[in-house]
Amino acid sequence: MEKLTVADVKSMKPNTSKLSCILNEKAGIIDDTIITRFEDHMHMVVNAANKFKDLEHMKKIKEEFF
Repeated sequence: MEKLTVADVKSMKPNTSKLSCILNEKAGIIDDTIITRFEDHMHMVVNAANKFKDLEHMKKIKEEFF
């Protein structure tokens, strides 16, 4: 999540949310997002109009990271 966004996700307390931005590889903003941290997982809400573009970018980052 910290590779994808500008949010300090590690410092978030459970059951809190942050507004953040999804970044491309050059640190340009792709979209805004809301990240919610729970005890054992996180949720990310993206704009419906950009969901396919956002998901493709997330898949690319995931493949490079793992």
